[in-house]
Amino acid sequence: MGFLVMSSAFIFVIFLIIILAAVLSYLLIIRKRHIQKEIDWSQYFTKDQQNYFLTLIHKYFNNKNIDIIIQKGAVAVKEKNGLMGLDNLVRVCHKKDRNKWEEIITEHFDLLCSALKKEDKLISELADFSRAKDFLAVRIFPSDYLDSVGNETKRNLIYRKDLEGTITTLVFDLPSSIRTVTVKDTIDWEKSTGELFKQALANIFKKHPPEMAEIDLTSNIKATAFQGENVLTASHILCLHEYRKCIGIYGSLVAIPHRHILICFPIEDVSIIDAINSLIAMVQNMHKEGPGSISPNIYWYYKGLFTHLPYFIWKEHMDFCPPQEFVNLLNIIVDKDDEK
Repeated sequence: MGFLVMSSAFIFVIFLIIILAAVLSYLLIIRKRHIQKEIDWSQYFTKDQQNYFLTLIHKYFNNKNIDIIIQKGAVAVKEKNGLMGLDNLVRVCHKKDRNKWEEIITEHFDLLCSALKKEDKLISELADFSRAKDFLAVRIFPSDYLDSVGNETKRNLIYRKDLEGTITTLVFDLPSSIRTVTVKDTIDWEKSTGELFKQALANIFKKHPPEMAEIDLTSNIKATAFQGENVLTASHILCLHEYRKCIGIYGSLVAIPHRHILICFPIEDVSIIDAINSLIAMVQNMHKEGPGSISPNIYWYYKGLFTHLPYFIWKEHMDFCPPQEFVNLLNIIVDKDDEK
């Protein structure tokens, strides 16, 4: 057969050209790469409405003599760990008359601040690891999250890099909020960073089971979506070894476009070719829409490792540039299909 005498690189180029020709017109619609944003304000407010909304939030906290910073769609209280996301509040206000906003904002933060005060007492007990261990979790952020925090905060974060273009942070998963775990928090725990992340991932898997559903990549190709309202849902990507049915013979294609979803496609046969293109388009759109955008990247999960599969969308075309290991895999799959 022809595939057996052609070079691997040439085989791959032929298949890629065929694939890209089929999907290029659709991909060009979403050719711009999107910088991570917590909220796309223009979807909900005019500029004047946005300014008024933010003014009301500052007014609320000023009246309580609390210094805050609003960044990337969240309220950060100065000298405190943790963020209070605004995306749900934005959606509520968007559906209500403007003259109701102040009342809605006041009620929202009154309830939230009351819960946070109760959590402050809990936080004081977390110096004891036997108490703290059940509250450990991990949250995945885009890498540029590190650029958005101050140097002091960055130095005190406990994080690692599992997926290219992201960081995995250690957090406290508290009843009403997610708070970062700092180096200072762990001083008396006498646990290695590896042990802490292992405990945190075990908690994610046990405490926050996602809703799992099939989604269509094409008319006859399906993937599995791990979905949930919890902001830690995407962290299940690091528990993928626990979901055996989602791992194919050659691993899986995976993506976490935003915090509420993980998409997984088991790699078994030549359907991987069409799946790649459909997944790229889907992930681009989901990453753009959010909320809590994480990464537009596609990864190959195989034998416990994540390999980034780069693609670049230009003005008139898309380049898919996987590493040689993945090219070799595609050729193996094509050869086996050709032998049938």
